[in-house]
Amino acid sequence: MKRTVTLSLSVLLLGCVANPLNPGAEKVEVMTTPREVKKCAFIGDVSGSQGNRFSGTFTSNENLILGARHAIKNEAARLGGNAVLIQQQQYSQHELSGGTANATLVGKAYHCGP
Repeated sequence: MKRTVTLSLSVLLLGCVANPLNPGAEKVEVMTTPREVKKCAFIGDVSGSQGNRFSGTFTSNENLILGARHAIKNEAARLGGNAVLIQQQQYSQHELSGGTANATLVGKAYHCGP
């Protein structure tokens, strides 16, 4: 019983932190206007999200947004990009608490420069 409680608490606490930023993804710049990537090569569509109906309730809005941002930067870096143009931001609310349960960013990955 004690092991089950400990495991459950660990899972809840892990839901409270933002997705980590993978090595190399810190170099990916987030862009918000198409003119910023005008001279860049399009690589692919990307998305990143943080939270769900369980963990989102225990995660601050700041960490939900930061986690989604880290996830989309990780995906862009994985594709070889160094920039991501955010096209859409989505936030869903928990049906019972009314608080934010999930943050999702959708965009396009680019490689800019040499």
